[in-house]
Amino acid sequence: MIFDPTTCCACAAVQELQGEAPLTLSGEGLWAGVLSSGQCVLECPGSQSAAGSSGDLLLGFGTFTLRPVTPCHLLCVRLTGLAVQQFLAGLPQPRFADGASCPGAAELLARVCGAGNADDAASAAAPYTLLCALAHGDEESRHLSPLVARAVEAIRDNYMALYGVEELSAQLGVSKCHLVRVFSSEMG
Repeated sequence: MIFDPTTCCACAAVQELQGEAPLTLSGEGLWAGVLSSGQCVLECPGSQSAAGSSGDLLLGFGTFTLRPVTPCHLLCVRLTGLAVQQFLAGLPQPRFADGASCPGAAELLARVCGAGNADDAASAAAPYTLLCALAHGDEESRHLSPLVARAVEAIRDNYMALYGVEELSAQLGVSKCHLVRVFSSEMG
């Protein structure tokens, strides 16, 4: 074999937190997960606690404990490999991240967990695909003004029906120039 994808990124373990019992995670690599329901606090020795709620992503390393605040469900995997080491170099501490930064994370996580010991190329690539999707999960979420948040929501909800900025600005009740100026300054 010329290239072994497991050297780059592989799933080393799967853990699930369900209910109200705390869960301690440890081991070499990145713990990546999705908090699908409830609220949880991430406690890590030597760093500040981080709170997560339904829809948030878990990005952790080292040893840390997840303590449910309300009954919750979290599915996570421990990824290892050379690409994971690069990823961790930019992650200062374990944290919960805004799930909006990686909308497909739950589906990718399920694919990694479902791959198990399958020996096909797609199963071998699933952990790396998840890692790539999480690449922006360590960034702080952008706080948008109400106008830009409504514009983004309208674009997502009606992307097939919108024909231009004029129509969007009319729908939002603002001038085209104002919408373009505010949207450009916040979104780049």
